[in-house]
Amino acid sequence: MTPACSDQEGMILIVDDEPLMTDLFVKAMTKRGFRVIAAHDGPTAIEIVRLRNMDLSLVITDMTMPAMDGVTLSRELEKIAPNLPVLIATGLYADVEQLQAPPNVVGIVSKPYRASELTDTIRTILSVEELP
Repeated sequence: MTPACSDQEGMILIVDDEPLMTDLFVKAMTKRGFRVIAAHDGPTAIEIVRLRNMDLSLVITDMTMPAMDGVTLSRELEKIAPNLPVLIATGLYADVEQLQAPPNVVGIVSKPYRASELTDTIRTILSVEELP
């Protein structure tokens, strides 16, 4: 199987305050050929992006987290890595406009995740050269 995300394309950062969700995501996406790292809150994700910005191709963040919600995290990430796309995972919102999200937010994925749909979404995002 050809990896969906090569070393040159970077890796995915998953941000979710529920360790079970991040563990399941990492296992499922690694199995599909992606390189994945995880953070359990927004402040940790920001530090990872500061340290590994050039290695990252995509951030997938939960919308509802105690320390920092997904939109706030996206705004902070836009300041330090404006071309890094962010996908927000939520069961509450249907589209990006409802969230009043910054331009680095490229879409919404419904929770709970369906691995095959999420894989297709990730591959579509990673095939885009730069953000609109």
